[in-house]
Amino acid sequence: MKKLMKFVLPLSVISLVATGLCLATVKPQYKRVLAGEIGDYGDDTRLQSMTFFGDTRSQMGFCWTTSNATNSDLQVLEKSIYDNSTGFDDPSVISSIKYFTGTIEGSQIAGDGFIHRAVAKRLTPDTEYVYRFGDEQLKRWCKVGSFKTSANENRNFTFMHISDPQGDNELHYESYNQLLNDSTGMFDPEWIALTGDITDDSHFGGTIDLHEWELALTNQWKVFKDYPVAAVSGNHDGAFNAFHSRYTFDIPEGSDYITGDYYSFDYQDVHFTCLNSNDTPNPKDPNTTGLGDEQLAWCEADLAAHQNDKFLIVMMHKGLFDSGGHSCNDDHGDYDIEQMRRQLTPLFTKYGVDLVLEGHDHLYNLSYPMVADEYVGQEHYYHIDGEYKYSYRDFGDYKDVYTFSNLKGTFFFNTGTATGQKYYAPVIGGSMESTIFDTSNPNQKMFTMVDVLDNDILLRTYTCTSNETKLYKIYAISKDNEGTPAQEQSEYDNDFEIKGDYSFEYKFARYNHTANVTMRSKKLINAEADLAGKFVGTFTCDGGNGTSICQLYRTGKVVMNTELALEEGKEQFVTTGSWHMEDNDIIIIIQDEKGADVTHVAKIASGNKNGCGGNIATTSIILSSLALSGVTILAVSKLFRKKKRTIRFWR
Repeated sequence: MKKLMKFVLPLSVISLVATGLCLATVKPQYKRVLAGEIGDYGDDTRLQSMTFFGDTRSQMGFCWTTSNATNSDLQVLEKSIYDNSTGFDDPSVISSIKYFTGTIEGSQIAGDGFIHRAVAKRLTPDTEYVYRFGDEQLKRWCKVGSFKTSANENRNFTFMHISDPQGDNELHYESYNQLLNDSTGMFDPEWIALTGDITDDSHFGGTIDLHEWELALTNQWKVFKDYPVAAVSGNHDGAFNAFHSRYTFDIPEGSDYITGDYYSFDYQDVHFTCLNSNDTPNPKDPNTTGLGDEQLAWCEADLAAHQNDKFLIVMMHKGLFDSGGHSCNDDHGDYDIEQMRRQLTPLFTKYGVDLVLEGHDHLYNLSYPMVADEYVGQEHYYHIDGEYKYSYRDFGDYKDVYTFSNLKGTFFFNTGTATGQKYYAPVIGGSMESTIFDTSNPNQKMFTMVDVLDNDILLRTYTCTSNETKLYKIYAISKDNEGTPAQEQSEYDNDFEIKGDYSFEYKFARYNHTANVTMRSKKLINAEADLAGKFVGTFTCDGGNGTSICQLYRTGKVVMNTELALEEGKEQFVTTGSWHMEDNDIIIIIQDEKGADVTHVAKIASGNKNGCGGNIATTSIILSSLALSGVTILAVSKLFRKKKRTIRFWR
């Protein structure tokens, strides 16, 4: 696609009369809006955003919209001066205000109005500022906001990762607002990373839904006015010029921004590369070429220029290694993701990308560290970094954090949805399953605080409801080489089968089940020290057939994602509980549909089986009346003899 020509107006230009007519074919006429003529013109700023633009130590970008062509004025003042005054209009601070003049352009989107952009420059590093933008002559200003520039010297910092608010009505964005208020109120990040699908109905290839953008930006401005945003476009934001009209980023000159922007920036000694994953042909076409040539070449050059930075982090909407249906392409509608995986994984490996922040699949997901092979067709184009190490470490108040180290691979992370408009379950047996270290979906809106420390990245994910915000998962990525080698962990594919007939005594709202269950362990991690792993099973019951993923976590948590096929359609649900060891028994506690704890005991019988790379103890397991809340039930467990072993990784 060719880059669209901007319709840029000087500051002296005013109100477009040719309403509803094509800007490209009609010569515009202008009328200056005077202070006494505002009336109902609605020249208050709206659709506002504050974004990183270029050097985060000395610059900040702003974008806003007005109904009429007003001036683009920006005022910035050091917060310490502002706090000791009556505000921007105090005569004592006038000499200290930094004044900037921006640009104005008539939007090419019907009904959108005029888009203003301004960039504050020549700011002092590591300094708090307040600002306002609008029209000085008309005395129309946005609410005063604040920000802090990054420092010259490297220091620890925390930013927040959110994704996929994707609301389509006021209630969804009220839920989004609650998450924004709770998360920033509890943790006060320095800035926010937003990995796409900010709206729902501004689809790629479709038309923009301005009402949803108003809900996503104008209605959230009370929060976003104090937090710079680094955002990427999602497929639901990919309508004609929709994303680019809402943000001011330092995009490469001549880049195609019709479906979104791509750009990069440094924050302290961390480099962030932000990609536009809408820059692809028809995703349903298996012959799609993936990311466009211009953006791909820019991406490689950008990563190459920063390969020696302490950390390299990429942001993109569509997830390359993810347990969700999009990444797995289970409906044959996401061939573009398959192609981008082949294009980008070698670059991420070559230049040492540490972490990719993703969205799109509306679930929690952390991959193994992934490494690209030499190209051998489409088979085995990537593999798990078998040299990584792990350990349990303390980070201040956070104890026994599972930490990856000695890394050559790239982690791919999805923090789930920020508004709870819809949730996706992990695909059972999907093509990406073997690459995923930890995945689940608690059916709650989520956010992640990313702590960048001297030598580590800490990923603290929280669930957020109307009643509470609480820690859900926490992992760390370390630059050192300390810990236990990954080869001393174990990973199995279709090994250690468990079979049995289970009768469930609990009567649920719809069914009283008798099920035949076959469970196969897919991953058992760190079996030497403690039991934790993922199990995949199929089952039959009175009401239908089902499949389920059961995950036992090192923290003692159990999460089960289940899909039940009924005559009237499919039902998906998530059940949580806990497990612990007592001698050779696995004790699993899961709540029934009434919220009561139900205890189940897995009896372990002795026996041996030759597994991959060593002798592993395995047996049949009898579970007594295991019940899950919701529509159906399923259970599984496995125990390993605590013996040190080396087991190769399966691809």
